[in-house]
Amino acid sequence: MKYKLSMAMAVILSLTVVLALSCKKQEEPADQPGKIRISPTVTKVTETQFEEGDAIGVIITRSSGEVYADNVKMTYKNGVFESDLDWYSGNETCSILAYYPYSSTVPETFTVSADQSAGLSQYDFLCASAGSSPRKETVSMSFYHQMTRLEIKVSNQSGKTLENLRVGNVVLSAVFDKYFNPEIDYDANPVETEVLPCHMGGNYYAIIPPQWCESLTVRFTLDGQEKACSVPVEDSWLYGWTQYTISVFINPSLEVSAIAGEVKDWIDYPTTLYPKTADIYSLLKDYSTANSSFPRHFIFMSELKGDNVCASGESTDPMWHFLRYQPSSGMSRGEDALWQTLSPVIAEANRYIQLNTYWNNRSEHFLGECYFLRAFAHFVLVNFYARPYSIGKDDSGFVLMKENGNTSATVAETYAFILSDLEKALAHMNVMDDTSSYKGYVTTTAAKALLSRVYLYMEDNEKCAAVCDELLDSRGSGVLNIDLDNCFKQAQTQDETIWCIAYDQGEGESIGSVGSMFYGTPYDIGGSSWVEFFWSDPLIELFSRYPEDKRFQAYFHPCTPTEDGKKMVHWPIAADGVNYRENAIVHGLQLNADGNVTFTYNDQTYTTEIKYVNGYPQYFINYGGEETQVYVRDDVTPYPGVRNTYPRYMMSKFSGQDGLDNLCSPVMFRWAEIILNRAEARAKLGNDAGALADVNIIRKRAGLGDNALMTPSNCSERGYSSVLDVVLDERRMELCFEGHRFFDVYRNRKQMDRRYAGHQPWEVIEYTDTRIPYTIPSSTSENQ
Repeated sequence: MKYKLSMAMAVILSLTVVLALSCKKQEEPADQPGKIRISPTVTKVTETQFEEGDAIGVIITRSSGEVYADNVKMTYKNGVFESDLDWYSGNETCSILAYYPYSSTVPETFTVSADQSAGLSQYDFLCASAGSSPRKETVSMSFYHQMTRLEIKVSNQSGKTLENLRVGNVVLSAVFDKYFNPEIDYDANPVETEVLPCHMGGNYYAIIPPQWCESLTVRFTLDGQEKACSVPVEDSWLYGWTQYTISVFINPSLEVSAIAGEVKDWIDYPTTLYPKTADIYSLLKDYSTANSSFPRHFIFMSELKGDNVCASGESTDPMWHFLRYQPSSGMSRGEDALWQTLSPVIAEANRYIQLNTYWNNRSEHFLGECYFLRAFAHFVLVNFYARPYSIGKDDSGFVLMKENGNTSATVAETYAFILSDLEKALAHMNVMDDTSSYKGYVTTTAAKALLSRVYLYMEDNEKCAAVCDELLDSRGSGVLNIDLDNCFKQAQTQDETIWCIAYDQGEGESIGSVGSMFYGTPYDIGGSSWVEFFWSDPLIELFSRYPEDKRFQAYFHPCTPTEDGKKMVHWPIAADGVNYRENAIVHGLQLNADGNVTFTYNDQTYTTEIKYVNGYPQYFINYGGEETQVYVRDDVTPYPGVRNTYPRYMMSKFSGQDGLDNLCSPVMFRWAEIILNRAEARAKLGNDAGALADVNIIRKRAGLGDNALMTPSNCSERGYSSVLDVVLDERRMELCFEGHRFFDVYRNRKQMDRRYAGHQPWEVIEYTDTRIPYTIPSSTSENQ
């Protein structure tokens, strides 16, 4: 039987969906970009960059399937490849495939010479891929070697002249697939061909296609006497984009021996643990596209459907459709966008998974990362685009994107696929895990953290608790950061972070970032930040039960507080002709001796009354003949401290990295969630004491103690009907704005009460509401 295996590791390339991000949220680019230009990054055989006149072949396929450019020649000049090819009209995305050197017909094979003594450059074959849409800027593409380089080091102690060194038993031709990956028939008969290498820098070098062979031969003459030795090939594979070193020893007695040396990357990658993963991770964090980045979609599409956020106005930006549970399919940054952002991540992971090969611990770990990233992306998508597992596990019509094509699946089948991928991720990453403090790449800990969340969402509480136990036992004490002020500002290196989407300066700090909508320098709002999403009143009230809560102190920032000790009062009132609530608001108030305030609103004077509800003080007035709760809080200036009657209660979890308002590295998994996952699982297993113990670990870190801790006896006094409700409130406070609340409410069959001031509809949403899942893009199909 004949088998074919694609050997090109170079396939793990950047497939970004590059759409131009408008400086203003409501505007699309008015003019269309012109010529297509490509900026390459590459390490060639003997040079470090392309040279003037070098030519590549380019194939561009639009997302509709139309081939827009079929083997167009582009020539290198002034640092970029260019031609007369214009961008097409519109914003439709496309995939770009490029190869070097250019051929008048798309190469299906590539052959190297048996005599390479004059030099190697002409035998270097490279390819690159990327995703884009029409853009004014050049498209960046990383070109990777598809061939293998042999390095022969000779230690000649014989005193005789070595000449005519050849390397034998090699294949000189490669057959390419449609992505220019060499495919090798490794069941073929051995080949006796010999290659005459190039002698440079004291060593011998040759370029050959990736191939399967059990051993290589090295032949040469010593003062005319023929010598030869055989060198076994480790695992019988010569991989693409690697350099394979052979060391030959000749002793004074003319005895010859040879050993296989190290297999290393041909390209000089940075000396980080995961040098080839950066392209896939970049797909998650790319902020250069009109569709924006994964963190932006993830946070806005979850939080705007929850009850933590007060939206202070309306816009034509599709995010406002999320807020109102309305469809925004097909719109820039609409509900399609998260699917469109994660699909390339899955596609790139699938390419490596399809190869299913590795040559050392590092490359095997990377294969495990690809399984994790595919599992993570599917988990995110199934929870946004389908009903929760606990409600709709038998629902059909979800799309699984596998390495061998797309298939339709139920929610339960999707979860089974995710669990299978996580099992494989753990098996491969276990060979070599990261022990550094950098949290921008995933590890086995991240895989187990996702596993705990998957089990929790499946309500497989015993397995969830067991995974959390394993994780927490492995770390012992000290998994939570005490320094809450810097917990998110320094997410990449904080002990509490398990995995974050790591941004550095120059990446993702624009006005289109996640942080821009929640926090900004007060008098630069609208310039560098928008600051249009605030803390909701119910969330503030939940924290206000314990003013000493350090989480609230760290992340709650009223815009331009007056700091004069005065108070303001506000409460929701009906806005004319709309179904949301604005605020009635009065500034500059002094507290009465009894802690209440007296104020005038619409020519009527009110004095608040303090009542204790479930043990916590709240303020009430008689407004319009009804007892109405009002909020008495520290005063802020009317401008810019208030927008459209809503006090700008800013939130800083997505701000402050490197001192920049809009820069952050959004955290996907952290240790506080693991503790709360276990708390929820324990509550559902009837282990109330264990659940409350976990809750109190979180509360103690927040600076709460004594009477502020939760006990079986005080839960009911504080208005809780079950320990599970205690846990869910603690999850709401600890994980607020991080994308959890939307899922936590509905998967637990709870109501989403959005009856508070803000531009969201004044309503209570049942967990059975058909508006909860987003709509899978209509362009997605099983065979896509």
